[in-house]
Amino acid sequence: MSIVIEKAGLLDTVQDAGRHGWGHLGINCNGPMDPKAFAMANALLGNALHAPVLEMHFPAPIIRFQQPALIALTGANFSAMLDGEPLLNNRAYQVASGAVLRFGHKKQGERCYLAVQHGWQVPQLMGSAATNIQSGFGGWQGRSLQTGDCLPFIAHLPEGCNSKKMPWFLPDFITENTTQLPVLKGPEWEWLQEDARYQLQRSQFEVSRKADRMGIHWLGNVLQLKVNRNLLSSPVAMGTTQLLPSGQLLTLMADYQTVGGYPRVLQLCKMALPILAQASAGMQFGFQFITHAEAVGLYEQQQKHIRQIQLLVRSFLT
Repeated sequence: MSIVIEKAGLLDTVQDAGRHGWGHLGINCNGPMDPKAFAMANALLGNALHAPVLEMHFPAPIIRFQQPALIALTGANFSAMLDGEPLLNNRAYQVASGAVLRFGHKKQGERCYLAVQHGWQVPQLMGSAATNIQSGFGGWQGRSLQTGDCLPFIAHLPEGCNSKKMPWFLPDFITENTTQLPVLKGPEWEWLQEDARYQLQRSQFEVSRKADRMGIHWLGNVLQLKVNRNLLSSPVAMGTTQLLPSGQLLTLMADYQTVGGYPRVLQLCKMALPILAQASAGMQFGFQFITHAEAVGLYEQQQKHIRQIQLLVRSFLT
C-alpha cells in the first residue's frame, strides 16, 4: 500500500492521457478534464507525460501516505495542507511516511491534480488507466475513490525521508486571465442563421451550473438554425460544441460520447479546454475564431514548454 483514502472527496478518479483508438467501438477516451494541468503535474516530477494522476473535485479527499513519496499538485487551488502546513500548487514536495494531505477550501478552479513520482500502480485496460465511470472500468476498480481505498504507486522514496519542498516550481498558470476561448467553426456552422453566427462571434456566454465530466452547458442568447434539419449521429470530440434544441450550447468534455446527433457549430481548440475545465459557474467567455494552423501552432508551443519542464526536472533528479 502507498496511500489510504481516509475520507473520500466529491469525485476523485484515476486518469491518464486517455483511452484513444477505440471510438469506432463506441468506447470513449475519458482522461483529464484539464489536459494542461494533468501534463504539468507529471512534468514537475519528471514522469512520462501520460502517467496516471488523481483528478479531484471539491470537496477533495483526505489522504494519508503510508510510504514516502515525491508529489505535485496542479490545477485548481483547494488550499492544500500537508500535516497542517500549506502546500503550494505547481511545485514538487517530498512527503514523509504517515503524512496526511487535506484540502481546506476552494480558492480557484474546479479540478485539482495529484501526481506521484513514477505514477500510480493501476491496471491498464485497452492501453490506458483512465477511469470510465459510466461503464465501470479502468482506473481504480472502474469507479471514483472511496473511503478506505488503498492506492499503490509504482515506486516510493527510501524510508526515513522527511516532508520538504523541492527547489523547483512553476508560476500559478491557472490564473491565466482570459475571457476569450479560441475556437474553430464546426461542421454545421453554415446551418446557423446569420444572426446566430454574429452572436457567436460578438457575444459572451455564461458557464452554467449544469456541468460535469461529460459536458458543460452554456447560458446565452438563443441561437437558431436556418431550417430545422435532422442530423445523423456524427463523430464528436472533446471540445465539440453542439447546438441543443433549446437554442443553447453544450460543449462536450472528457467523458464525451463518441457520436452525437446535435449540430456541431463550434470546436474548441485544445488550448481552450484547460480554461473551460477550470471555469466556475457564472463565468463568462466569448469565442475567438482562429485558423486550424494557428490552433496547431499554439498547441505545439504549449507542449514544447511542458516537455522542457519535464526534461529539466529529470536532469535535476538524476
